[in-house]
Amino acid sequence: MVKYSIITPCYNSYHLMGKYFDSLENQTYKNFEIIIIDDCSNDDSLNCLYKYKKYSNLTITVINNPKNLGPGESRNIGLDHSSGDYILFIDSDDYVEKNMFQTLEKYVNDDSFVVFDYFINEDKSKQSIMNEQYGIVETKDVLLEINTSVWGKVFRKKIIDDNLIRFPDLMRFEDFSFLQEYILKTNEIHYVNEKLYHYVENKKSIVHSYSNASEFSFKAFMNIYDDYHWCKEIAEAVYVREIIYVSIKEYFKTKRIREAICIVNKYESFFPNWKKNANVKKFNLGHRIVLFLFKNKLYFLLKCLLAITG
Repeated sequence: MVKYSIITPCYNSYHLMGKYFDSLENQTYKNFEIIIIDDCSNDDSLNCLYKYKKYSNLTITVINNPKNLGPGESRNIGLDHSSGDYILFIDSDDYVEKNMFQTLEKYVNDDSFVVFDYFINEDKSKQSIMNEQYGIVETKDVLLEINTSVWGKVFRKKIIDDNLIRFPDLMRFEDFSFLQEYILKTNEIHYVNEKLYHYVENKKSIVHSYSNASEFSFKAFMNIYDDYHWCKEIAEAVYVREIIYVSIKEYFKTKRIREAICIVNKYESFFPNWKKNANVKKFNLGHRIVLFLFKNKLYFLLKCLLAITG
């Protein structure tokens, strides 16, 4: 019977963890541990976590960061304290289906990376890998089409440790760096046709802010760029999606058009021929429209579109 480790950073969010704990208390498969890293909360979250641990039947480790480190570094601390064969990351305000572990048991093996689908809030279903068939999937397609959050996935602990994979010290896009590096190091990717995770939207969350997004995204990409040595075309397409597209959205929404063009051109210069990359055609419709408008210098229309759609 394999053991799972759940890693969860917490910052002032204990009051949001009711469904999180309920969904884990009611799991039909019981061989898992929970590691919660309180990232120097300034409310009563840490004391509440200790109290919950005392009376719960769950195996819970609570770690108190001496200072605020951010979600990436907190997850690294969780990895250092984990003892499971497999790792799952669950955010403190999210929750999972009660049969999650029992379902995953059919798919995990020594070399696999398991990805599954999710709900947004209660019932809006979403795919973790866009435009892809379920079952064993190709690495290059996953790199291009997977959502870049670390939740909704099962990571093999041995692969993480053997390759020294860790989250970079970034306040944003640390998931993207960790995930892409892991995908490039794994041998088999299994996409499961099951919705097992509930992502709870929080409009105030930092992930919904585009402030300095392209800067963090660029740093996250450069952290793993050398790992793409086997396929620069895929690296270029990933860069377009995660840096160029992000910088277009960030700056055309918040800057004057001339200033936005200059900033986006700065990021564009790293892959100046990206417009010829055939993989860009595989992006979702929203990405393709934004990139099309930018490529064809329809800047005013692009700015209007982003003002309407956000």
